[in-house]
Amino acid sequence: MFDTKTPTDYARAIGIAETLLDSAHPELATMLFNLGRVHEDLGQFLEAAQLYGRALEMYENTLGSEHPNVTMVLTRYVPVARSAGQTDLANLYAAGEVACSGVHGANRLASNSLLEAGVFATRAAESAGPRLESISEPPPLPRCSRSTSRPERTGSKQA
Repeated sequence: MFDTKTPTDYARAIGIAETLLDSAHPELATMLFNLGRVHEDLGQFLEAAQLYGRALEMYENTLGSEHPNVTMVLTRYVPVARSAGQTDLANLYAAGEVACSGVHGANRLASNSLLEAGVFATRAAESAGPRLESISEPPPLPRCSRSTSRPERTGSKQA
């Protein structure tokens, strides 16, 4: 069931907790996780992914990577981050078919795929936008030699 508390209520409570608790306290991580759930329920996947990421880091640092709370956050964080267009590679975002979001399932219509690509491309752009100035230019790619001739076949055909 949807929680009736607004993100502002949770954010205010987190602000109070941050003044009272250690910055990496597990209870603070739980509060961030709960606020992430509210944002996820509202369809605000970028905000949810950021909050889940903070909660995950706190849990791993205080409770260890094998703790059940880490698994709890990961099960929510990974799909939400993918919905926001994020991938496992730094500064690489995905939209459309390569995002493997599976929103419409295997039997989707082409019009749904186009709509899905547009939505996820927008989310990826919203996520990448604030990072653009801090991203350095990638090194140049090595040049490929293009040959128009086909490679020779080795061996002979047997009849």
